[in-house]
Amino acid sequence: AKHDGKFYAMGSFCGFDFSNLAQGALLGEKLICPTCGSNYDINNGFTETGPNLRNLSTFPVKVREG
Repeated sequence: AKHDGKFYAMGSFCGFDFSNLAQGALLGEKLICPTCGSNYDINNGFTETGPNLRNLSTFPVKVREG
């Protein structure tokens, strides 16, 4: 994901119903599952609201040559 010029990498499937989060919405720093509505913080992968109880994995990002 890209937000405010910064890139983020995280797991791509919701821990509640295994929906593809690439089909969800990115609202500011919140990634929203398209089916169950769980909200994830893109900074750390933590679940903030929704039925999901599992956090997303996050990965370091390095931009090369722009």
